[in-house]
Amino acid sequence: MASRLDDSLTLAELEAALATVDRAAVLAPPRILRRVIKQDRQIGGIGLKAPHRKTYVIEAARLLQIVDRDELGLPPHAPLAGEVILLARPDADYLASLTAAEAKIKYWRLLFHARVHEALDQKVAEGALPAAVVRQRIASIGQAAFEEIRTVLRQEDLLLPPVDELAVYLEFAAVYLELRFFAASLLPRYFPALGDWQRINAVLAEDVDAQALWTATRLPGAPNPGQPADDHETDVSDEADDDFLFERAPSKPAEALYRRYNRLADRAASLGNAVRAAIRRARAAQYARPNLANRVNAAARDDLQRLTDRLQRALDLPDKDARHWSRALGALLARSVHGFWTRESRILYDLQKVCVDHERDIYKLDLIEWALSRGRVPIKRSLPGQREVLMSKHLRVALRRAAKARIDDRPRRLLVLLLEAALERAEGKLRERFRPLVAEALDEVGLRPANVPERVARNKLIEELLDEVTERDFLTMSDLRDAISRNNLKLPDLQSGGQFFSGDQLLRADRNLAVSLDGVYHRGEVYLRWPQRLSSLAFGTPLGRVLVRYLAIPYGGAFVILEGVNHLALMIAGGLRNRSASTDLPTAPEQSAESIELVSSDTMHLAIVVLGTFLLGLIYSAPFRRGCARALHGIYRGLRWLAVDLPVWLMDIGWVRRLLESPLYKLAARYVVKPLVFTALILAA
Repeated sequence: MASRLDDSLTLAELEAALATVDRAAVLAPPRILRRVIKQDRQIGGIGLKAPHRKTYVIEAARLLQIVDRDELGLPPHAPLAGEVILLARPDADYLASLTAAEAKIKYWRLLFHARVHEALDQKVAEGALPAAVVRQRIASIGQAAFEEIRTVLRQEDLLLPPVDELAVYLEFAAVYLELRFFAASLLPRYFPALGDWQRINAVLAEDVDAQALWTATRLPGAPNPGQPADDHETDVSDEADDDFLFERAPSKPAEALYRRYNRLADRAASLGNAVRAAIRRARAAQYARPNLANRVNAAARDDLQRLTDRLQRALDLPDKDARHWSRALGALLARSVHGFWTRESRILYDLQKVCVDHERDIYKLDLIEWALSRGRVPIKRSLPGQREVLMSKHLRVALRRAAKARIDDRPRRLLVLLLEAALERAEGKLRERFRPLVAEALDEVGLRPANVPERVARNKLIEELLDEVTERDFLTMSDLRDAISRNNLKLPDLQSGGQFFSGDQLLRADRNLAVSLDGVYHRGEVYLRWPQRLSSLAFGTPLGRVLVRYLAIPYGGAFVILEGVNHLALMIAGGLRNRSASTDLPTAPEQSAESIELVSSDTMHLAIVVLGTFLLGLIYSAPFRRGCARALHGIYRGLRWLAVDLPVWLMDIGWVRRLLESPLYKLAARYVVKPLVFTALILAA
């Protein structure tokens, strides 16, 4: 359970702060908020997710049709504003993990977003935002940029139905203004195609006074989140402040907890676990006496510096980048103490794993391979290629988590930039190490390019295999086979029977890569290697290709088609018999399976020859295909004449038209013909 900060807000204090700013704001449980959104917007399904799930503006009368007052935590006769702003209520643990300033900024931001929606919805209701004006706004933003905006909002699950141009524009205005006033540096990351922020500000200013709403929704005592009109992303400076490392110690020290956490930190430091030691010391500092807190914080900084030094050696960082890493890691450590196994602490452990991957040799114990090779392959063998793979993997995981780290915007942006640069450098080293090994394995089996197109195709093949390694951390024979197929590389024919047993170029490359990329490349299993070996007879020899093209495909396909038709006939006949038995209807004597077959076993061979020859001509003869197309067109025209043209011609005859329009025919059609048709359909079913 998360530890409570001394200056955190209670739920009642947060509700009181919201009430002083906007009486229409109501904190609703997330499940109630999702139910209101789904029912008000008529969103089907039984999923637990709803779009725009953090805030929602709804009329009070409509709200009370969906939920009761007690579900919202409201007294029975408490007055509600005409428009109610529902905000997701935080749980007690999460609220306790936030400082008062962080909680106020967070709910100031949510309230501001909702009030922007409310202001724009009012303009729509007054007719001040008709479709023509919305189209003008989109043209001012740019159609290409607006399509990117639509994609971003859809991916963030912020669009409420109906998702039309107006809905996208309104949601964009709320999201853009929220980011502009509370996290301006994220604007280029959310909407990279916009660019000209001044122009976007001018477009949105025509519809909403964002500055006034920003001021009006500010919760009492909420600190300034930053400059509200940041026009472009600022660079990371060397003079960035280092004072965000640790929270102040509580006013009531706890000597027992201080000694316990300090003892655990010393034990972790002795084992080389710098991250655990730093987190334990940061916790100890919270319970230390004021005269000891600075000393414990300094020890935690030393632990963090040891991690930075290890990262510098693992990633080959210059001293300037090492200082940036030290500041970013300090911001993570400051939030790692607020909760158990937090996202920030997991990022620190991921980075420590990068150091461990670089410092330790990686081995594999393989008793089966040792036995099969009769001792030629050692039981314990080194996997040097795994070092770069695991380093890239842990950096990639840390980068995914860094985007959602609960730290200030500046250190988060710094951390993301550092991780992106480190991941790019690590993947570059991985490619440099594995590229010659893959090329050498292909050369050894004879897959050498003979001309420029083949050289380009093989280089592309190698890069695709390296892409798979960087994305999934391993390769398989299926990846190798598919990459060869995608790049239209033709394997040479089998030269002898011995090559069949030893394997074609693909199987030999599979064997070589399993050795040169040991631990990264997973050799194909037996049930994959033998089908590949057998398929080389069918596609790697002239006789095999002739038999496959002119015998197996057309006549084997004919056999499959005819057997499939017979099986369908048996299934349909069996279903009809079961329905007749369940309704106790009289049926004809049961037929044998042979009598139900559309193509009997006596004529199956002749049918295979006829249909196979037809497929042979259809596949390999262009004149035959054109003749079949003409025949199908003639059949279509004949059926159309019989079903459409002939009835239309008959309807145009005078006496036929008068007959169909007569009262006697209409009476007969209504009370005789139509009932007979429906009765016949029911009997047939």
